[in-house]
Amino acid sequence: MKKILSLILSMAMVMSLSAVAFAAGTDEEITTAVSLLTAPAEAITQASDLDVLAKMVCTDVAVTWTSGTPATIAVDTNTGAFTVNQPAFSAGETKVVLTASAPLAAGGTATKDLEVIVTNLAETPTEKDARITAAVALLTAPAEAITQASDLDALAKMVCTDVAVTWTSGTP
Repeated sequence: MKKILSLILSMAMVMSLSAVAFAAGTDEEITTAVSLLTAPAEAITQASDLDVLAKMVCTDVAVTWTSGTPATIAVDTNTGAFTVNQPAFSAGETKVVLTASAPLAAGGTATKDLEVIVTNLAETPTEKDARITAAVALLTAPAEAITQASDLDALAKMVCTDVAVTWTSGTP
């Protein structure tokens, strides 16, 4: 049993995110199995991105998950299913700590915190319009008198990189 469990644990270290099932064993083996849990390397956009975590369990041990930010990643206490709520574009990506817990026969619990990143939603047209309006409102005229076109180069650079800005002159 110990040789098989050692082999499985070694494979888990190499495979990292593969679905690995550990046979129940001693408290030390359960603690080791929980310590080998790893967070997904890619950013999270939906609940299915966390499916691998639900499969990394001890077959005879109940592993439960909790979320440090349930508004972003919620864990159903009955089923263990994850629900992911991506933050708004303006909020940026969010780091969430998920905690795996497995009870030990001698009492106590083996735990491991995993930090995952949840990407934000795409920018909405309304959010883009607000960003552009704010950028244009920040434009300022050069403090010095204009003597050549290069004096206006700073204005040309004061724009959103993904927005075309058209300039007009009141005195062409």
